[in-house]
Amino acid sequence: SCDRWIRSQFPIKAKRLCTPRTAIYTIIIVLIIDCLLHIHIITPMFGQIAPDIKTNCGADSRYPNYSYFYKEIWPIITILTVIIIPASCMISFLIAITINVHTHRNRIIPIGQINVNRRENRRARFLHRQMLILMLVTWILFSLTTLPIALFRFVISTLNIQQSFSFSFLLLSIFNFITISNYALNFYFHCLTSKLFRKEFFKCIPFSISITFGRANHTVNVHTIHQQHEIVTN
Repeated sequence: SCDRWIRSQFPIKAKRLCTPRTAIYTIIIVLIIDCLLHIHIITPMFGQIAPDIKTNCGADSRYPNYSYFYKEIWPIITILTVIIIPASCMISFLIAITINVHTHRNRIIPIGQINVNRRENRRARFLHRQMLILMLVTWILFSLTTLPIALFRFVISTLNIQQSFSFSFLLLSIFNFITISNYALNFYFHCLTSKLFRKEFFKCIPFSISITFGRANHTVNVHTIHQQHEIVTN
């Protein structure tokens, strides 16, 4: 989203700003921040809640200060960093890109240049439309898959709802599965909603597979032509 916003807001500087090196640096910075936020998980204060269950961990009751942080403050940090801030950035970039594209589309163009780059303009509009659809689908899917588990943890910690451990563990497992499914659903929705994504995805298929399909199609075409020739001859 940020990359598309930079390209629409600063088209001249985009080639200098939107580079693989910038993307790598950004990923490293975000990864460092994420590690710092979750560094408390590798401390002895975080561990198993129940002795026989290793899949569900939490604050150790022997550390009351950390237990208070994990139950009262950490859910708020999680819902801010996992849902509210990313979703707000995505929708803000989406709105800004739509405004920028609409502004550039309605600008006054000299009569002599109307038909010069008509084909390029159509292709650019197609790319912008496809990217906007992808970004909108990604934002909706991200919100729907990450909101349940964040709200669950927030409600459990703030309202102090008393419930059995097994039921809480079941709900947590279901919401975790929904959150993890975001990655797979993103891929399928991208394939279903974007011709551009499908085109780029098929380019990533190994060249040998493309050759195999090409040879198979060529063989089928030759066989069909041969059958048609025999029918005409007979």
